[in-house]
Amino acid sequence: MRVLVQSGAFTIHASGSSLDEHPRAQDFLARFDIPAARRVVFKEELSAMGARRSLLFPDLHNLARELATTGTQSIKITERQL
Repeated sequence: MRVLVQSGAFTIHASGSSLDEHPRAQDFLARFDIPAARRVVFKEELSAMGARRSLLFPDLHNLARELATTGTQSIKITERQL
């Protein structure tokens, strides 16, 4: 499910070396280094664009984590409500 949501793919290679060691790696791989001082701003910008952890990792744990950090009020479920 995670590979599908992330639009990922598996590949099979004849060589045992990693893709970043390929002679033409610069043609199809890109690296982005985010300085530590800019990580908070970068995270805020991603959030403003709609990028969320629960979209990258669609499971209950990450959905709950997202709700816990973005919610403005806490919800408590009692046994009578079940």
